[in-house]
Amino acid sequence: MYLDEDSPGAFALFVNWLYRSIIEPGHSRSYLHKLADLYIFLDKICLTPLKDTVMNIIQDMALKFKLDDTILFPVLEKMARCAAPYKGLTKFCLYAVVDSFVENHGREIEDRTRVSVRKEDTEMMWKLC
Repeated sequence: MYLDEDSPGAFALFVNWLYRSIIEPGHSRSYLHKLADLYIFLDKICLTPLKDTVMNIIQDMALKFKLDDTILFPVLEKMARCAAPYKGLTKFCLYAVVDSFVENHGREIEDRTRVSVRKEDTEMMWKLC
């Protein structure tokens, strides 16, 4: 069932879920990427209820740890490279990134000539939108 392009970390989370019926919440950036890889893997094997659980864990992490655009952009890039459209996670990350942009860059800036968004981030947003 494990495919070469699937993440070993994601598969380890899946096997742990098979034995213990739980996906432990985490708090690191690498754990977030494992969850995104698990989400992709679960979509491939059509295990939608568990995929929804993973999505909930990612959303809880985003809320609890205030994940911003610098952390979520790599997940968005990963989702953009996937062959199938993983709409749930992609849409959530896109909304979270836009919310982060507004939160971080939408404030009054004394020096209005300063650009605070990286060019490559803006280009990725254009591609995704």
